[in-house]
Amino acid sequence: MEQKEQKDINELIAGYLTGQMSDEQLDALHVWIKADKSPFGDKGNKRYFDDMRELWLAAPMAFPVQQFNKDAAYRLFLSRTQKKTGEMGKNGEMGKMGKTTTPSQLHIWFLRVAAAVLIGFLAGTFYMRHTHQTKNSLQVASQYDVIVPHGSRSQVFLADGTKVWLNAGSRLRYATDFGQTAREVHLEGEAFFDVARDTTKLFVVKTDKLDVKALGTSFNVKAYPDEEKIETVLISGKISISDATLAPNEKHVYSRKNNKILIETTKDATVYTSWKDDLWRIESETLGSFAVKLERRYDVKIRFADRATQALSITAAIKNESLEQVLRFLQLTAPIDFTIDGKTVVLKENKYLKEKYRNYYKQR
Repeated sequence: MEQKEQKDINELIAGYLTGQMSDEQLDALHVWIKADKSPFGDKGNKRYFDDMRELWLAAPMAFPVQQFNKDAAYRLFLSRTQKKTGEMGKNGEMGKMGKTTTPSQLHIWFLRVAAAVLIGFLAGTFYMRHTHQTKNSLQVASQYDVIVPHGSRSQVFLADGTKVWLNAGSRLRYATDFGQTAREVHLEGEAFFDVARDTTKLFVVKTDKLDVKALGTSFNVKAYPDEEKIETVLISGKISISDATLAPNEKHVYSRKNNKILIETTKDATVYTSWKDDLWRIESETLGSFAVKLERRYDVKIRFADRATQALSITAAIKNESLEQVLRFLQLTAPIDFTIDGKTVVLKENKYLKEKYRNYYKQR
């Protein structure tokens, strides 16, 4: 890659990280990230982008809201990354790079020690839209729009110190002045919130049907627009939803179909948040319901050849396996067969395994 082209890409990344870029620049960056071939190797552009973003997030957060200035954004990006490398250099190899470290050098270094340093877990590409509107010549507050496609997960750090994990197929919107006068986010999809405590400002998660309010707590909200239920599970602290107040290990279930609310007590609420961890746990869930989660996680379409297979009960613990590995694991506990054709998966009943499992349980 020529030096000028490299600088242009770094400027795009810098503009993205500082929230100062046009929609055209955002689209150009997205195309570059999605490129299969690059000077960094297969899908190297995405790895390079991920490395730079994670290093940025490891530094203190600050998002200036102003008219985009690519030179200023690039200098800010370099100062942020170099500041972080300097801090880490006091105790490790990174300090050998000195203050003149370039993004290319950072990329090479990350390829060697990323596993020990990266603080995020971005598994795929996501992008943030930074927009603002004007009305009657008065500026309306800008907002960040974080979109996580199927096949990806991401982590967002808000200005108040709150950490947000976003699941595949999710979208989070919040104002660029978040935390100054209010702490409010809009969610479509699923997210886990570890909310920083602030007794002067409620933290509010808005979905299409209900609001979740908290001060300092951790909880999970699942509000995919195409699903009939909105589920909120509390891990610690206290949250309120309409007139209901939840205690830890309680789950609030809202039905879009009939507007009814159900509050359940769970034995272990962390099962509902394990999607963000290295070990993803599924307990007593139908294969039909689990398949929807697999579709989002692996960016595939799953079809069933029969209804009996959809109704099978699944319990599993998944640790960073590929889709095929997950399906083969399921075959050990459920009588299923599967075929994978590109991004289409077909699941069907395996009658031989079904009879084998039936005889096995009769003998026990």
